[in-house]
Amino acid sequence: MSSDTNNPITKVPKQHEFDADQERCTPEEKLEEIINGTKRRLKHAQNRLARTNKRQSVIKENNGKLTEHGGWDRGYWEGKIASLEDSMDDLNELKMMLKRKGV
Repeated sequence: MSSDTNNPITKVPKQHEFDADQERCTPEEKLEEIINGTKRRLKHAQNRLARTNKRQSVIKENNGKLTEHGGWDRGYWEGKIASLEDSMDDLNELKMMLKRKGV
């Protein structure tokens, strides 16, 4: 079996190709990418929490029983949201610091 070095599927990038990709993006652009990704994850977690709360309200209406904190799902998504909100605060603070320094 011969390897085709021009095939984009089987071609393994060399280290300098990775470095070149990173050089195309400024620190501000990379920070924006990270912020946007965190916003997407935060929105997803908020939607999951809303669905979990809705599902649990149906259980309660039908005389079902839940734990004091609403079960594992609700606690997980509340913790995930808190963590992502903290990350967003840190990222926005970093963004403001970069703007002040003029980087």
